[in-house]
Amino acid sequence: MSKDFSKIFEYAEKQVACIKNDKFKEIAFSKLLSHLLNVDDSGDSADDKVSANKKPKARAAKRSAPKGTKAKTDGPKAWIEELIDEGFFKEPQSSASIRQELEARSHHLSATDITRPLETLCHEKKLRRKKIAPEGGGRAFLHWVNW
Repeated sequence: MSKDFSKIFEYAEKQVACIKNDKFKEIAFSKLLSHLLNVDDSGDSADDKVSANKKPKARAAKRSAPKGTKAKTDGPKAWIEELIDEGFFKEPQSSASIRQELEARSHHLSATDITRPLETLCHEKKLRRKKIAPEGGGRAFLHWVNW
């Protein structure tokens, strides 16, 4: 494969013509010409480097959960699912008690951080949502319990 060096040279000159500073113009011209000629700073062409003892990179193997188990990921939903699996929701739990249990496990979340995962778990029929008023009376709050 032959390259027309005069056309490449002329193109590179036209591209750097608008640069006023001579030093910057020289650097830009050198870099552009190297790129156009497909040659790096060491003088070796990229084609030569690829064909020289370079092996293709091996792809990372995808890890999947064993058959019959679900893959656990990090995040509020996964952490709440762990609580479900451990039986935490046998008794109705308020969002404050859920957050408190997650904090004990070093997952510090705000009330808004757990709202969406709790709703999703209700839609997936893993949890139920109930409004429960305090025994002494007062305003009812949402509590979550196993489905």
